Amino acid sequence: MNIYKSDNLALAPYLTLNGLKYIKKEATKENGKIKIYFIFEDGENKGEQLSLDFNRSDFKQYRDLTLFFRTEIEKAKREFFDGKE
Repeated sequence: MNIYKSDNLALAPYLTLNGLKYIKKEATKENGKIKIYFIFEDGENKGEQLSLDFNRSDFKQYRDLTLFFRTEIEKAKREFFDGKE
């Protein structure tokens, strides 16, 4: 059985939506930090190409912009409360 593994949380749903079957999670310790990998069954060896497609996709752009705007909200909240007594 071919597998594809990734630690990218945003990529995992994209892989699932595009036909890779999620099998399990796997925790490892790298450089003193715990890293979680998502393991997928990749019978057609398309995981790597799907990863490239995701990085060029509107899905990735949407996710990145959502994170940007969430950061902007958090900054605005900090600025607002820093100005209050």
